[in-house]
Amino acid sequence: MRMARRTRLIYVAAVTAALAVPALVACGSGQGHITGGTSTGSSPSAGAEPGVDIYMCSGSGQDTLLDITLSIGLSQPLYGTLSGGQLTLNVPQSDGSFQAGTCNHSSLSDWNSTVAALDSQASSDNQTANQQAAQAQHDQQVSQAQQALSSNVSSLQSDSNTLNNDNSLASDVKSMEQDYATGQSDYRTEQSDSCDSMGGDADTVGGDADTVGGDLDSLDGDIQTLQSGDIQSVKNDLASVANGLNTLKGLGAPPGTDSSSAVAAGNQALANAANAISWAQGQGKIIDGEAQQLATTAQNYANSHCG
Repeated sequence: MRMARRTRLIYVAAVTAALAVPALVACGSGQGHITGGTSTGSSPSAGAEPGVDIYMCSGSGQDTLLDITLSIGLSQPLYGTLSGGQLTLNVPQSDGSFQAGTCNHSSLSDWNSTVAALDSQASSDNQTANQQAAQAQHDQQVSQAQQALSSNVSSLQSDSNTLNNDNSLASDVKSMEQDYATGQSDYRTEQSDSCDSMGGDADTVGGDADTVGGDLDSLDGDIQTLQSGDIQSVKNDLASVANGLNTLKGLGAPPGTDSSSAVAAGNQALANAANAISWAQGQGKIIDGEAQQLATTAQNYANSHCG
């Protein structure tokens, strides 16, 4: 009695960057018989179990061959012909059509060699893909850092100009000078008035001094506003530019925007603002002290002449 031979199909999917898990699938029974096809029979493959022929089918197509690999002999039969050591199958596609696939008479050692080669290729492809992904991420980070640096340099230039053009402190000092001048005028009026008006004139000079004191409070408030506003904006811009330069340096990329002039302008604006604050505070104290002293002088004058 002749021993029935079985045919084993081994699909090798050439999959880029994702190696399909190989599957050994036995299809049909009988001597060289493939379901729905014909066979001329062949000798056992080297390394195969007795009574089993092995055919290795290779091809391209990432998803299709992978699905076929898992479904051979499981969900539906495949139809084809076996002749001269070559197996031709009508392989169903995902769209319902059929495509001819060719499998050659092979051995387990061929299978192992092919899988090893695919594994090596997949590993190489994965490494290449990872390197490309890392490079793409690096390039994106560099692009974002360049854009951020350009924006921060522009903000620094704008905020530096704004700080340099801020004259709020000078205006406050001028208001103090004007109110003190009013007090001086009222004191001169007091000196020329009679005793009936002199006491009221002295009170007016005292009110002028209070106004100067209010001006000083406004000056202090504007200094705080300047420090937390325009000055802080320039400081933040300088810090952002420095961080941007450090980020690009860490990424190994030269800055695409020259920040040197903007940084110099920012530091100069801060120095100018510090000088303006020092001057305004000094002037404010002097004017307020003189106004308060004038109020005392006016009161003493009224008391000494009409007391």
